Amino acid sequence: MGWVKLHGPFPVSRVYDIALYESPGIYCFSRGGRKIDYVGRSDWNLRSRLIKSAEDGIPRYTYFWFGYETSPMRAYQAECALFHEQRPPDNSNSPGRARCYELALSRLNVPLELTGSS
Repeated sequence: MGWVKLHGPFPVSRVYDIALYESPGIYCFSRGGRKIDYVGRSDWNLRSRLIKSAEDGIPRYTYFWFGYETSPMRAYQAECALFHEQRPPDNSNSPGRARCYELALSRLNVPLELTGSS
């Protein structure tokens, strides 16, 4: 998975036990623990997003991975990298841009440059 660092796989039943930080990050779900079936991200609170997604996906998914990132843009780039590398069957579209990061840059009049975007 290249530069993307993930922890897991963990059983989805342990999603509440894993000490996750409230920070930007990515997560993946799997039905069998061997291949990624879904990739998602949180721009601000990985813990709450992962828990909500696990609750929405149970019982379809049985395992998950997660990884922290340093910014919403890094989370977006990691999600894109995993999406294009793994081609998860449960993601219907390529990931959307990190909207909050774009807004912050536009307020500062900083051009947005993405690498590896679709």
